[in-house]
Amino acid sequence: MNTIMQKARVYGQQAIAPAKLLPGLAVDAAKAVVAGEAEPADASAIYLAYYDAKIKRSAAQAPVSQRVQVSKLRQIMKLAETFDHDAVKLLARVTELHSEHNGKRKQLYVCMVDAARHALLSKRLPGDRALSTIIAP
Repeated sequence: MNTIMQKARVYGQQAIAPAKLLPGLAVDAAKAVVAGEAEPADASAIYLAYYDAKIKRSAAQAPVSQRVQVSKLRQIMKLAETFDHDAVKLLARVTELHSEHNGKRKQLYVCMVDAARHALLSKRLPGDRALSTIIAP
């Protein structure tokens, strides 16, 4: 788990918007689960490593907001735990379809989380049609 914690800190130290960083952290967390280096229960520690590197922990992010972000990351890690390498492929496909979609769409990280929730609830990976609906409802 040390490697994913280091990666989380690197993401936190980058000075760009979280909407652009969190998808990368999500993919790395999924890969760590597939490799056996992390599990969904580690989502809180991974997110805090990211967040602490981003800003010294303060009242800047309310505990409720932090719980929401940890929950989102945990969903992606559960996806990887359940679907193994196919989960990483799904996240790559979401990223690809997201970049191809013109017009109004959700943020990439939100799309990844929604695709993970869809897969976990239906117990199968969503196809391109479902992913398109997730990206631009």
